Amino acid sequence: SSFFPASPDSDQNLISLYHRRMIEEGVAPDDIEIAAVRNVYVSPTDQEAVDLLTPRLQWAGDMGEYLRRPVSVMANAPGGLRGYENYVRDPFIEKDLLEERGKEGMAAIGSPEKVTAAIKELESNHVSNFISYLDAGGLDFDQVSSSLRLFAEKVIPNFR
Repeated sequence: SSFFPASPDSDQNLISLYHRRMIEEGVAPDDIEIAAVRNVYVSPTDQEAVDLLTPRLQWAGDMGEYLRRPVSVMANAPGGLRGYENYVRDPFIEKDLLEERGKEGMAAIGSPEKVTAAIKELESNHVSNFISYLDAGGLDFDQVSSSLRLFAEKVIPNFR
């Protein structure tokens, strides 16, 4: 299962609920697989990553609104699309959820130490699989390869 958080607290609440329910249903803790998805960008400094990724993550949020808002409207209209009612609370498009989540709520961006800490926090909260998006739209080859190199050399060695 993947969790797209509205905020770190609600993310952890969903993960904890899922983990607890799996154990209640008799699944062995070592057999529970939980995945988290994050945009990842590693740079020498936190500020460099934030400066580079902020407009790209804003674009992703704007695109999410452009694509999802009409579905939210249709789902919540009388006789609307069944199964899409919660799109109206989509963390990509709801301003209060965006503010609560913060710029980096769906990303692990920054120095190798900061990205490592973000992934370790997920790991300490039952996340067993980490899925990363390494190109956040519009990055050039050198930017992606630099980030990927730092990720491989400085972040990955901190995990088994």
